Amino acid sequence: MNNLHKFDIKTEVLNFIYLVVGTFLSALAINVFFVPNNLSMGGVSGVATSLVLISNNVIPFGLFSLMINIPILLLGWKEFGFKMVYRSLIGTLVFSFGIDLANIFMDKWFAVWISALEQKPDIIIFSIFAGVTFGIGLGLILRGGYNTGGVDILALIAVTKTDKITIGQFIFFTDFMVIIFSTVVNYIYGVGDIYFALLLALYSFVALFITSKLTDFVILGTDSSKACHIISSHADEISQAILTEMDRGVTGIMAKGMYTNNDKLMLYVVLNSREIPDLKRIVEEIDPEAFIIINEVKDVSGEGFTIEKKQMS
Repeated sequence: MNNLHKFDIKTEVLNFIYLVVGTFLSALAINVFFVPNNLSMGGVSGVATSLVLISNNVIPFGLFSLMINIPILLLGWKEFGFKMVYRSLIGTLVFSFGIDLANIFMDKWFAVWISALEQKPDIIIFSIFAGVTFGIGLGLILRGGYNTGGVDILALIAVTKTDKITIGQFIFFTDFMVIIFSTVVNYIYGVGDIYFALLLALYSFVALFITSKLTDFVILGTDSSKACHIISSHADEISQAILTEMDRGVTGIMAKGMYTNNDKLMLYVVLNSREIPDLKRIVEEIDPEAFIIINEVKDVSGEGFTIEKKQMS
């Protein structure tokens, strides 16, 4: 089976390009829209933005982001093994250093192009552009099979420890608490006006909502759920990988190839759009010749989607 796990240099180069371009767009959003306007992003990036404000810009965003992510990555390594977190590690390093590197030439963009305007645009404009650019950037990073660590790893750990919360609920709660934290920081270290600090929190929620929508759109279309059919000679190995690595249920359906007249097991799995890059990676690693069909699903209910996941007995 070793010949199945081939390293596809073209695919990896393309994925790394996604990571680099996504990091550049994220850097544009952070250095030009989020940080200068004291807007929060939620998650680790939101905490890093607030810490930049507390440090009076002495310590850069990327360094704060890396410092927060290192213990999270180590925890993920301990819980899931290195194979689970190595792409998170690469994504975190490129993202953190890329943001600070880009800040060298982006640092003056806000002051030169925006603050110098006679009539400064309303901050809602900044929150919209921040959400759009950051959402596209994160979407490209995830589409390349990478991620920036942080809350996603903590969410995976949380759902393995308890059946009282879903991944989506954990991420939403964390983002909500981060924006509350950023509101307090903005009031104390930034604007000095509680009403304006609360207004910034509302604008941050706008940016967060747009970010999530654009991220999903870049990964795969506008719908959040996808039905996937996988036809492969290694269906058993692929199904086990999906069950163990993605914690998603898989259904096997006997199918018959009318040209070859051979029976073959077809896999059927329903995922949210953020999980599609992981599914493709798993299938391509096991069987590069596998046939994958992805369809939009308009309404999905049940375990893992509209009700909490129960522990398998």
